[in-house]
Amino acid sequence: MPLALAGLLVLSVVVVLSTSWEPKYHREDWRGVARALGPPRVGRAIVMTPAYSQVPLAAYMPGTREMPPTGARMREVVLLGVARDDPGSLAPPSVPRAAPRSPAPAAGLRPVEIRREALFTLVRYRAAHPVRLAVDALEAKGLGGTEARVMVQPRR
Repeated sequence: MPLALAGLLVLSVVVVLSTSWEPKYHREDWRGVARALGPPRVGRAIVMTPAYSQVPLAAYMPGTREMPPTGARMREVVLLGVARDDPGSLAPPSVPRAAPRSPAPAAGLRPVEIRREALFTLVRYRAAHPVRLAVDALEAKGLGGTEARVMVQPRR
């Protein structure tokens, strides 16, 4: 009996340690997302897929808030797809990806960065001058064709 308990203990420790280093067993990587976004050098809109509340990103990036219903003028738009765990599934979380050659979210924006990480995808667009952005048009640009939420970050 003591040998069986010792074996079970060793097995438990191995499982805990192996999953702690494996990204597919982690939840959303908001710290990595915040690092990839960097501080806002210009006013930007972030189109988050799936449609999270602002709480996760705002915890790492103070000042982030929902875009007003009337829209906003921004120089940067980031399409952000974050992996979401499916409780009860052993499969790795799926990450919303950008469709190849998808059009810019608004006229005047051009793609400047595409970043694919294990737990998120980031597509950054910039404009030379602030561009008028509508919430409903941006929500339709969510990665992976799922519902999106639009957040804004003012320039600091």
